[in-house]
Amino acid sequence: MMNTSFADQAATLEAEIENLFAVLAAETARTQALKQEIRSLEMDLSEQWDSYEKRFAWAFGERGLYPEIPVRWYPVIFRLVERMDAALTAEQKVDFQFTQIKEKHNRLRVYYNSDWTADKIIDPLIEQAESEVETIEKLHKKLS
Repeated sequence: MMNTSFADQAATLEAEIENLFAVLAAETARTQALKQEIRSLEMDLSEQWDSYEKRFAWAFGERGLYPEIPVRWYPVIFRLVERMDAALTAEQKVDFQFTQIKEKHNRLRVYYNSDWTADKIIDPLIEQAESEVETIEKLHKKLS
């Protein structure tokens, strides 16, 4: 009787192990698919960056600007530029240009040259973008 019980337990455990391997294989495949989707989205965002540089040449300059930030922050910069485009006058745009957009200590840093009168418009918009990045990073940390 003990051998049958032991054999039944072993068979049950083997079935559970096989089921766990199947679940693991499915989760691995799902993870790989999600990583591929993320890579695809990042490539799309990189292409969008190029179009934003052209569309908002007043902000990025003729040669453009290489952002030193994670690709997941690009939409924040896109929103920032769109908000600036709506808020600044044509004269203020002439005197404005980003000099650097980078990550420093896991935080967004935006540097620019402008006519000092535009700073009171630009600085709050940049602070809003910095806050958005903090939220993104909190979520990213939770998901990692």
